[in-house]
Amino acid sequence: MARVLTCVTWNETAQQCDVEAWVEQTSPWLEAMPTVEQANTVGAAIFVSLLTLAVIKSLTQPPRDNE
Repeated sequence: MARVLTCVTWNETAQQCDVEAWVEQTSPWLEAMPTVEQANTVGAAIFVSLLTLAVIKSLTQPPRDNE
């Protein structure tokens, strides 16, 4: 988080800021990151899909000849 000086009230007639305040603002990079719940959901989905592919490959592969 970063502190940014922001205009709270703007005077239209004088075209200047009347009240300024320091406001906590998150960076756009942090806003693009997923939440922990979203990351866990995606991670579980990827794990299950890879496990499914491994099972399908092992079931459809012909048996080896041990000669």
